[in-house]
Amino acid sequence: MLFLIGFILLFFMKLYKPSRFLGYSISFFTRGFIEKRAEEKPAIFSTFHVLIYSFCVLTLSLFIHTLIPETQTQNNLISYIYLISFTFIYMIIRSLLDYSFSKLLNLSDYIRYFIFTKVGYLYTLSIWLFPILIIYNYGYKNNNFLWGSFLILLGIRFGLVFYNNKKLIIKHLFYFILYLCALEIAPLFIILKILK
Repeated sequence: MLFLIGFILLFFMKLYKPSRFLGYSISFFTRGFIEKRAEEKPAIFSTFHVLIYSFCVLTLSLFIHTLIPETQTQNNLISYIYLISFTFIYMIIRSLLDYSFSKLLNLSDYIRYFIFTKVGYLYTLSIWLFPILIIYNYGYKNNNFLWGSFLILLGIRFGLVFYNNKKLIIKHLFYFILYLCALEIAPLFIILKILK
């Protein structure tokens, strides 16, 4: 059912803006798409953005839900609803913190570009993670495969975000390390702690 919703969201993204969907799908391997989108200052509440944001939340929630042992979930649907709500709220709060951080340091233009590249590559990660989750759930059920694939995608995303924002990151290295620990690495450790 949840994978069907994911396929429907993918279908509508491809139908509505095929070139934009393709751009996000291959942005790990082609230069320029995410950077060009950041410079265009796209609307946050556009139809395509709402679709891809929903798909991203769905995929990340599915990833976390897949890692939770069945013995810890009494009702799969109820636990997933809690999880998707938590993921949605977390991503909203994180976006607000990013924005507040940029205002606090008076780095609005630079941070806007940084945030957009970070979010853009997160969308790409979710598009690639979705088929991996399908393979894991309906075929090759191996935790090392799932974690390994996720960490590779996360590493590519982190490398591209760093590469595209290296001037900003180097100039404000202390704040970047603080941000990285608080909003990027800490959530992963919290998820791992919950799953143990």
